[in-house]
Amino acid sequence: MSEHLCLSRMETEENKIEQLSEKGTAFTGQRYPLTQQQKGIWYMEKLYPDTSIGVIAATLRVKGAVDLDRIESATNLFIEKNEAIRFRFTEENGEPVQYIAPYEPVRFERYEFSSNEELYRWDETQSAMAFHLTDAPLFYCALIRVGESDGGLYVRFHHLISDAWTMSLLANQIFEYYAALQEGRPIDSDPLPSYLSYIEIEKKYLASKRFESDKSYWEEKFENWQEVCTLKNRKKSGISSRAKRRTLVLPQKLSGKIHEYCREKGVSEFSLFIAAVSMYLNRVAGKENVVLGTTLLNRTNAAEKNTAGMFASLAVPLCIPIRYDMNFDSFVELVSKEILSALRHQKYPYDMLLRYVREKKKTSDNLFDIVLTYQNTKLEEELFWGNYFTRWHFNGHQVETLIINLNDRDRDDQLIVDYDYLVDLFSATEIDFIHQHIINLLWHALDNPLNEVERLNMLSEKERKKILSRFNETQAEYPSDKTMPQLLDEQAVKNPDNIAVVCGENSVTYRELSDRSDRLAARLKDLGVGRDCVVGLAFYRSIEMVVAVWGVMKAGGAYLPIDPNNPPERADHMLTECGTNIVLTHHAAHFTPLSSCKVLNLDERSSYAETSVYPKVYPNPDDIAYVIYTSGSTGKPKGAMLEHGGLVNRLWWMQRRYPLTQESVILQKTPYT
Repeated sequence: MSEHLCLSRMETEENKIEQLSEKGTAFTGQRYPLTQQQKGIWYMEKLYPDTSIGVIAATLRVKGAVDLDRIESATNLFIEKNEAIRFRFTEENGEPVQYIAPYEPVRFERYEFSSNEELYRWDETQSAMAFHLTDAPLFYCALIRVGESDGGLYVRFHHLISDAWTMSLLANQIFEYYAALQEGRPIDSDPLPSYLSYIEIEKKYLASKRFESDKSYWEEKFENWQEVCTLKNRKKSGISSRAKRRTLVLPQKLSGKIHEYCREKGVSEFSLFIAAVSMYLNRVAGKENVVLGTTLLNRTNAAEKNTAGMFASLAVPLCIPIRYDMNFDSFVELVSKEILSALRHQKYPYDMLLRYVREKKKTSDNLFDIVLTYQNTKLEEELFWGNYFTRWHFNGHQVETLIINLNDRDRDDQLIVDYDYLVDLFSATEIDFIHQHIINLLWHALDNPLNEVERLNMLSEKERKKILSRFNETQAEYPSDKTMPQLLDEQAVKNPDNIAVVCGENSVTYRELSDRSDRLAARLKDLGVGRDCVVGLAFYRSIEMVVAVWGVMKAGGAYLPIDPNNPPERADHMLTECGTNIVLTHHAAHFTPLSSCKVLNLDERSSYAETSVYPKVYPNPDDIAYVIYTSGSTGKPKGAMLEHGGLVNRLWWMQRRYPLTQESVILQKTPYT
């Protein structure tokens, strides 16, 4: 690569700052407050200093004989006529303020590349460069050429002075000026709209009834918000802002079906894609109310659409309820209405909403962790002789774990999806997996738009066969006629003196465990325990706990483990729901049930020393062995009943997969509850 440096970037910036300091204009001119959008970016920079997290960059190339000198002149005209590009920032009394630096012509660096690959390596490095924020230019432009008939402009702005719409304004205005210079036509001298007008408009908005209405809308919208919807938990230390981009092109046929569907239904491609992503998150994250972030234009009139500067609302939450009773057509319509509703209230600052929800919900979470954006701004083709192409560059840093960008900028109508992901949480393979499932949902939905949302397929045919067939090839030989007490007694006959259980300094052999559990079973039968009778067990880890488990099963009953540390109300709920009349425990547990249950303390030998003698009868394989309850963290705890046959099957599988020998010793890690 040969470089023609008129002035290096650093020299250019230093020279300009020095010139402006000498003139006294840059540092003594009028100061203006930052808009809400700019404040969000400023404070994000404070959280991630010395990174490129606020960089927005792109390359515009035109095929043909391009005059780079003329592009440089046209770009300088753009900088001169759009004062927002000349904003600089500083702090006064701890608060950020901005001012307009006077226009000074800039000589741009020039680069010649022998191939696209060489250019791409260079622009990736450039786009990852951070700006110095204080009293310095926040734009960088370079003229590029690839071969003899391919040239254009690389631009890198800071988000404080630019958004994606501004980048499109830049391209259109530069080549409008380029054409005028080439043809010798005068440049329109009418002033362009000023970003300073928007600063005043926002100031009035924050004191208006519209602001209060928007505030009420968003606070009501998040009244029942519970937790952030995410694919990866980032609540661990060491997660950085470093990110990568994975670009995937949708098949031409699918892009065509999407465009056709949107034309027929009168919805946007963005609505359709959000619907698909929401269905995906519902399937994999289990969320019935999906909250996604998005970026909205935030330009509400013609003047703002012709003004360079940072307008975009970068953090607008979209609340998508998953309605299983809806067909896909109706669901897309619901999503479209939700987007339109957010558009009407997009001016309300996200930071204010976030602060409100955090205080109300006593949380430090953000409202969303996954962002979707839609880029469909197209350039005016006649300005570029119909032969141009653009590349938008990724800066390599972000806050959210995953940002999905749907791109429909190019003229061929083929949709491109950029997945920007935190490298500490995702891999490229995982991103491909996510993408394929979203695309599967889109294919199936577009082919079956009247299907209910829950009936749309996310899996490919290969995955379906793998899950339904291969994963379910579970036939295996096991002693289906036996139950757990039978297996214990067989072990006691084969290895009577082998140690069965050790707890602290105490131990029991298989013979002792079998004998003690037999005596307990007889005592329980005296008390009426039998088939489908549930007996509560409230123990800390101990030999008595193990004796109790086997004693209940040998009596033909099912045991219900209870953590003595749980609130009494939880234990009472479990005992009452299971119809339990007897609870086994020991002194260490200090367990006293709220319900009127008979309590047997196994520390006292008298509790089962004198019992009747019963013939040994084992339970059936389809009898219940135990009842286990969920944690109840999302509501009331729920119980599941496990049969002897299923338990024997599980143990036989474990012995095949992780074989144990007579010398094996097992450390109990998971609590028996």
